[in-house]
Order: sequence, then structure tokens, then C-alpha cells
Amino acid sequence: MDSKKILLLLIAPFAYFFLGSYIHQVTGLFSLRSADPEYIYFISGLSIADGKFMLGHIDNPGTPLQVLAALVFRGLYLFRVHQVPFNEDILANADLYLRVLNLVLTGVVVVFMYYVGKIAYRITNSISYAFLLQLSPLFTNIIFGNIGRITPENLIPIPVMFLSLLLLKLIYQPEEEEDSKKHGIWFGLISAFGLSIKLTYFPIWIIPLIVIKTWRNKMWYSLTAIGSFFVMAFPVTLQIHIFWGWIKGLFLHSGQYGKGESNILKWETIVPNFRYLWNENTYFFCIILILLAVLIILYFLRKDNSFTLLQRISLGILAATAIQVAIVCKQFEFRYFIPALMLLPLSVMLIMEFVRPLNTMISQYKIPQVVIVLFVSIYFTNQLPVIHSLSEHLDQEQVQKMPALHYMQTIEKDAIKFLVPGPYGCPTPEYALMCSYGWSGRQHEYFKPVLAKLFPDTYIYYPWDKTVNFWGREPSIKQTNKPVYIYLENENLKETFLADTKALFPEKYELTRTFFNEATNESVYRLVKAVSE
Repeated sequence: MDSKKILLLLIAPFAYFFLGSYIHQVTGLFSLRSADPEYIYFISGLSIADGKFMLGHIDNPGTPLQVLAALVFRGLYLFRVHQVPFNEDILANADLYLRVLNLVLTGVVVVFMYYVGKIAYRITNSISYAFLLQLSPLFTNIIFGNIGRITPENLIPIPVMFLSLLLLKLIYQPEEEEDSKKHGIWFGLISAFGLSIKLTYFPIWIIPLIVIKTWRNKMWYSLTAIGSFFVMAFPVTLQIHIFWGWIKGLFLHSGQYGKGESNILKWETIVPNFRYLWNENTYFFCIILILLAVLIILYFLRKDNSFTLLQRISLGILAATAIQVAIVCKQFEFRYFIPALMLLPLSVMLIMEFVRPLNTMISQYKIPQVVIVLFVSIYFTNQLPVIHSLSEHLDQEQVQKMPALHYMQTIEKDAIKFLVPGPYGCPTPEYALMCSYGWSGRQHEYFKPVLAKLFPDTYIYYPWDKTVNFWGREPSIKQTNKPVYIYLENENLKETFLADTKALFPEKYELTRTFFNEATNESVYRLVKAVSE
């Protein structure tokens, strides 16, 4: 491969890395944004790093991300000053470890994109096909927000691009090697890896089932996929009864996360959900409809009406898309549609391959390459406003939240802190860590002593269930000599908090507001006078 082609294949990975680095920077501290999902994967990764595999969070399952987190945490600790134990260092510097994990996550996808391009070019001898396949991670609006975060969806492009490479190899190799036990096993491994990342990959499992011709090799595929899944998603295997209950809840209930009414489908939401999905992914659905039209036309034009490999692959993509649409419309979350969106490059290639033999001029004048360039140019030109909007939102969010963070960093180190969070959390890491701790499963008592040592005087009041949560000693401020601060994510929470925690405070006391953020309505009060009973 000459240097010009190598440079062309570096464009997409560089664009992804550049975008990821920028969004990473403007996202800032994860504890300032939301504990979900970053701090959930934080505690899961830390548990695996400590050799604790009975995780509290196996729903996604997200195992590859959890394992990657464990490796990054252990690797980063090697570069830290070893004056404190591993768990103490990582729990005291959770945002640092998470931000490095996000960079590594982006780097993994970038490296994979480059090598996918090289392999695709070697298979197809088409630089346009190779470049188009490399763009798979960017063919969804949600990736622009996710790329700066820690979510399993960031890894979904890897198995989908793997699958695309294997299908391209089948297209460009001799017919007698098309269907074999080896390919069935490879398809199974790819499917297992995809499902271990996210259950929403499941519709993609149907593509190999349709592509593989013989029942024997379909069986090899199925056995490999199912068996390998329980190996790759080993935390699921260790708690299969919990995972099975989760799956049943998702199927039997119409609400999010296996909740809601026990009616499987809520028909009145199907059409609005589909309409929103269509409006957000118009380009994708147009390509899918073109692929469907081409498939139908060519099927009736053929004299023997037998399905060729190209037609079977197309039928698999259409079937997977239909199942994915059904899942998303049942329990709507835009990110659930990501696996199907990753099939867009392969769908475009199939259309080009169907059309190419119809007229020699199509290949002679490189019409497929021109069409791909135009499509990519138009698509990403229309995505720029999305990136601009996201950038503005993240910038504004940081500007609004930083004053409270800076103020909380100035209070006395030995101060007693009451944190009253709202929708986004708190300008200190304790709230995010408490949410993370809630997902630690059987490791509650394992992590509690370390958290109690790091945050002995932090108490977090949850307005939604009126509980005071802590790791250290019971709250006792009636006769304390330590300064006491109350952080309110919203000033309106003050009366509710004071009424529900009345027993913790002296009979007589005064509160002075020492900080107020007009942009967010956050406030901080200090207990300036306490009269002993």
C-alpha cells in the first residue's frame, strides 16, 4: 500500500481522535455531570481490578468495558506515587482515573478504525469502500456526546466492523469457500463479543443466520455464539439467575429497564417513537429503503429466483434493522439503535455492488466512488450543527457548575459536609462515589472502610427517599467543634432538608448563606452558631 492510500486511511481515525479529544476536554469532570453510567462502570472496573467478579451491575452486560477499565486502572496506578494503597488512590482520584479511561477507550477505537481500513482495502481493493467502513462509528448523532463519556456504546463499532469485514471477505473470495465451519465459528465469536458489550447488539445475530447456508454451519454459529457469550460475559455467568430475571423484565414490561406495565407493548407509544426515530435517522432509513428496493427488483429480474450471497447479506441487514426498530419502539432509547446504524456503510457498499454489473460505464467512470464521496460529504456537513450545539451545551454546563466546585474546594478540610443533590449531583466527588457504591453489589463492605477513611464527615441526603447516606461515623453535630456546611443543589430543597434532618441538629442554631450561584440556584450554608442542649 502506497503512502497516499495510508494517508487517506488515517483521515477517519484522526477525525475520530480529534473529535474525541475535544469532547473529552469540554466534558470536564465526570462527577460534575452525572454518575450514570461513568461511575457505575468505575466501581465495576475497580471490582474486577481487585479480582472481585460478582459485580453489582451486569445488565448491559458491558463486560469488555469493565475489563478495559480494570486494566487501565491497574496500569495507571503503576505511574502513581505509591504512598497509598491502590483502592485508596483510585477512590480519592476517581475523576482522574475515569478521564484516562475515556482517552484509552477513544484510542482503542481509533487504532481499530485504522486497521479495519487497511484490511478492508486488502479485501476489496477499493479505497472508497475502506474509507466508508472506517466511518462506521461516526454514523450516529449520539456518538458525538458519547465519545467524551464512558459508555459501552463506544465499543459497539468494533464487532459491527469486524462483522462487515468478514462479510466483505465472503463477497470477494471464491464461491466454494463461502460457507464453512470456520466462518460459522468466526461469526459466533463476533456475535458473542458484540452481545457482551450491549444486549442491543442481539438483532445483529440474525445476519449470520441468514448468510450461512447449511444447517450444520448455522448450528456451529449458534453454539459458538451462545457458548462464547457466557465466557466473554463471565460476570453474567456467575449470576445467571439475576441476569435472566432482568431479561424477562425487559420482555414482559413495556416501560424502561424492565419496569412499567406488564403488557409487553404499549401500542400508543409505538408510532410516536418510530416517528422520532425516523426523523433523527432519515439518511439511514433512506439507504435501507433503497437497499430493500434494489433487493426486490433484482430478485424478480433473476430467472432462477435463488438468493445470492449479496442478497442474503442484504436480507440479513434488513431483518436486523426491522428487529432493532421494534426493540427501540417498544422501550425507547435512541442509543439502543446504534448497532443498526453501524450497518450503514455496509448497506451502501451492497447497493453499489448490486448496481455495478448493470452497466460497464458505472465502473468505468467510478460512479460508486463519486456517490460515496457525495453521500459522506452531505451527511457530515449536516452533522456540523449537531456538534456545534453539543459544544455550546457542554461549555455552558461547565461555566455554570465550576463556581460551586471552586467554592467547595476552599472550605476547611475537616469540615462536616451535608450534600443535598438534585438531578445532576454535586460539585464534590462524594455524591458520584455514593451512586457508584450503590452499584458495588457484594463489595459493599469491601469498599466501605476505604471510603469512610477518605470521607469520614460527608453525609448525603437524598430528597427522593428522605435518607441520609454516609460511609463513616453516624452524623453528630449537636456538640461538634468542626465547621458544618450544607450544600443544596437547589435552594428550594432547603426547607425539606431541614425538616427531615431536624433530629441531627441542635435545638438552636443559625445558618448563614456563604455561597449562591444564580445560574444554577445552588447554595451553600454554614452553621455559624450552635447552642448545646
